[in-house]
Amino acid sequence: MVTELALSRASPLPHWTESVTDISPIRALRGLKSLRVNGRRLRWGKLADLSPLAGMNLVRFNCDYTEVADLSPLEGMLLMMLHCTGTKVRDGGLSGKCLA
Repeated sequence: MVTELALSRASPLPHWTESVTDISPIRALRGLKSLRVNGRRLRWGKLADLSPLAGMNLVRFNCDYTEVADLSPLEGMLLMMLHCTGTKVRDGGLSGKCLA
């Protein structure tokens, strides 16, 4: 079972995720607990829509340097770590009950 996935510069994958716009295939990883889909400081990722993550049970999430503006799909997750540096997130749309 996959519990951690990093699609970022720290990933062993030979590319960045700056062109990723659709993360809906992530839903197939039902046991996923940690996800990184960040871009990099000098070249933002294109990811903006987190709606495919709604209802998942992530405990760690990183979307640094992406086009993300709305964190409401993360509502209800018991996140221990949330990174959204360099995004368009202002209040995130979270009720404050998200972070454990």
